[in-house]
Amino acid sequence: MGDSKLSGKTLKLLGDDSDAHAGKYNSKVAALCASVAGWSYANIEDFHRILSDNSQINLTEADFVEVSATNDSMLIVATAQIIRTSDRRSAIVCFRGTEPTNAVNWATDLNANKVPYLDQDKNIKVHQGFLSNFQAVWNGWEGVLSYLKNPAKMSEDYEEKGSLGDDKPLENIYITGHSLGGAMAFLAGLYLSFANDRQRDELWDKVRGIYTYGQPMVIDNWSDNECHRLIGDRLFRHVYYNDVVPHAPSISMGLFAHIGHEYRWHPRDGWTKTSKGKTVTQVPFATMCLPGIAWDTVGSSVILPFSLFKSPWSIIDHLPTGYINTLNGLGGGDVRGLKTLGGLLANKEDKVVDEMPRIVKPEKTGSVTEE
Repeated sequence: MGDSKLSGKTLKLLGDDSDAHAGKYNSKVAALCASVAGWSYANIEDFHRILSDNSQINLTEADFVEVSATNDSMLIVATAQIIRTSDRRSAIVCFRGTEPTNAVNWATDLNANKVPYLDQDKNIKVHQGFLSNFQAVWNGWEGVLSYLKNPAKMSEDYEEKGSLGDDKPLENIYITGHSLGGAMAFLAGLYLSFANDRQRDELWDKVRGIYTYGQPMVIDNWSDNECHRLIGDRLFRHVYYNDVVPHAPSISMGLFAHIGHEYRWHPRDGWTKTSKGKTVTQVPFATMCLPGIAWDTVGSSVILPFSLFKSPWSIIDHLPTGYINTLNGLGGGDVRGLKTLGGLLANKEDKVVDEMPRIVKPEKTGSVTEE
C-alpha cells in the first residue's frame, strides 16, 4: 500500500502547509500538480495506479473520480479528474490537455472565436473552444462543480449511504492542468472567483492555487484587468524553455492575453519568476512557427544537424515530461537523447526561484508521521 510517511507528507503539504495556501507559490505543490497533470492523459485506472504507487506522491487511499464528455460535432473531447486525499480535507482538480492523436482536440484549439463569459456586461471574453470543453465537464449533477460542492459523492460507498455518508466539506482545493487542461483550469478559477465576487458561492475561499503548465492564452486582450483582479494572485503559470503553446493563439486569430504569476525554465537559470511586463507574447502567425517546430521535432530524434541547434518554437518542450522532471529536481536540458548546448548548460537539480527568498521555519510535530 506504499509508505505511510510519504503519504503523510503529501497530506501535510496540501492541508497544513501555510506556504501552499492562497496567494503563495509553493514549489512542492507545483511539482506534485505537474505529475498529476502529466498523468491525467492516462485512463482513470492507470492514473489511480501511478499516483498511488509513486513513492514521491503516494496518494494511497485517496478517492479518484473522472468526469468526461465527448461530442465530435461540437468539437468537445473533455476530461477532468478529481483526487480527494484520504483525510478528506483536500482535493486536486485536474483537467486533461490536448490529446496528441485526437483531431477533434486540435480543432478545439483552433476554435478561437471570443465569446462572453460569466457576466452579461461582457467584461470578460474567452476562447470559445476552451470554454465549450470546460463547461461540458464542469456543469451538471455529475460535473466537477457538483463533486466540489458535495465531496461525499467521491466516496465509493456513497450510493449505499447516500446523503447519510461522509458530508465533510473540503478545506483546500488545488486546480491544475497541462496545455488545454491548463486553459480549462484557468476557466474553473474564473468561475469560482466570479461566483464568490457576486456572493453566490464560497468555494473560491478554499482554492489555494491554480497551477498550470504550458497553458495557452484564454482571455481577450481587453479582459486582462478584470481577470487579473479575480484570479491573478492565485494563478501560477509554468512555461518550460521554448514551449510554443503558451504563445498561442496567434495574433492572426485575435488578440489574447496571459495574466497571473509566470514561471519560466531555462537551462542556465532553472525555474525563475519573470518580472512584470515580460510575460509570454503571442506569435504573429502560426505558420511562421512550423519550420522551427519541425526542426526541433526532428532534432529530438538525435538526427544531426537538427539536434545541435535549439529552435525558438518547440512542441517537444510542450511535453509534460520537461515540466515534471525539472520541477521534481530530476535535472533539465532537452527532452532528447543528445545533449545540445542548452542541455550542457542545464542545472543538475532545478529549483524554483521566486522574487523573495523564503524563511523556512522548523515544522511542528503533530499527528502526521514524518521521516
